[in-house]
Amino acid sequence: MEEQTDDPQQHERKSGKYAGIVPTPEAYASEIDTTGPVLELATLKDSVVEPRWHIGQVMRAFDDREADDLAVVDSTGKPIGLLTEKYVRRRYAEELERSQRDLFGEH
Repeated sequence: MEEQTDDPQQHERKSGKYAGIVPTPEAYASEIDTTGPVLELATLKDSVVEPRWHIGQVMRAFDDREADDLAVVDSTGKPIGLLTEKYVRRRYAEELERSQRDLFGEH
């Protein structure tokens, strides 16, 4: 039988839902409490991308949140991937360039 708890952080851990991203420098900072829950170090707790979003929505999410990384979650909130702003913008630029070459008959 699963233990009951009123602690929302405990519920998030057990549910498998996205609860934030811990930046690497934060994880290694000398002043952190190494006995505390890692969830306390998490950022972007409410900032996610959904697979059905188009590229404009994804790029706007990066801009609005001033984030370098955003989690991709399914319809239940379960993490299924991670996007970096650098990758998204590079792929967008590559596709834009490809479509322009196609438009002008350059291959």
